[in-house]
Amino acid sequence: MRVLAVILIAAVTWATFFNITKSAQSLNGYNLTAAIIVAVAVGAQRISAVQRWLTAPKSKRQELIEGVAQRTLVNLCRNCVVTDTLLELRVHIWEVPLWYRKIFPYRFRVWWKHLPVWDRLTRVAIRPALKRTAAVGLMKHAPSGVKFRKGRGLVGVCIANNIRAEILILDANDETYQQALAAGSEEEWQEKGVDITKNLSLEDAKRLAALYGFVIARVLQDGTSGEATGCVTISVTNANDPDFDFSRNERFKEALVDCAMTVSLA
Repeated sequence: MRVLAVILIAAVTWATFFNITKSAQSLNGYNLTAAIIVAVAVGAQRISAVQRWLTAPKSKRQELIEGVAQRTLVNLCRNCVVTDTLLELRVHIWEVPLWYRKIFPYRFRVWWKHLPVWDRLTRVAIRPALKRTAAVGLMKHAPSGVKFRKGRGLVGVCIANNIRAEILILDANDETYQQALAAGSEEEWQEKGVDITKNLSLEDAKRLAALYGFVIARVLQDGTSGEATGCVTISVTNANDPDFDFSRNERFKEALVDCAMTVSLA
């Protein structure tokens, strides 16, 4: 995002400077300095407009999404006995950054993906870090620090698959997964395959397993185009509590689907 901002600032400032100075017959030192000052001043105004365009609408939408996540959490907590597991229950909503979706519209990305040289272009494809739009729970927790992208982590895989009816489940306490986490090196971990690693590093996988023991995820889709715009997750740290067995307890899946559909329509 910082690189993109620098490019936009440079482009806007240069274009402004060129437009201001192109009619000048000659530029001595004083005129050049004045022209640069004017160009930067006008460019700053244009850059401010660009920033508003890239991020709008932000506040209203984020408040709406946070409200949906909070209602989902409250509904799941109803009629529940307060336990350590309940206190660790969390709802997260992740979204593809709005600036990326505006600069690279979905139709353009679909066309780009079908180019004959797509396999080579994927090496330089822009995949921005997903934005954590909402994170709610009965207790506050610091972010994991792991950056999810399309195809990276359970959240990223959910977005890459882009299957509306699919609910992905990750049980970090599963014996097979625990054996994989016990890998002695990064190379050994990566040999476990993408189904296990979710394209995460061993260090990041261990960090996430300690924070989110049991996770279910569902994609957010644009209702018109079918574009994957984000992902909703419900998680707990302790996967051994039978009351929070997401794979068997249908009310968690129902809450996940309801939350995802509500956010998709927002």
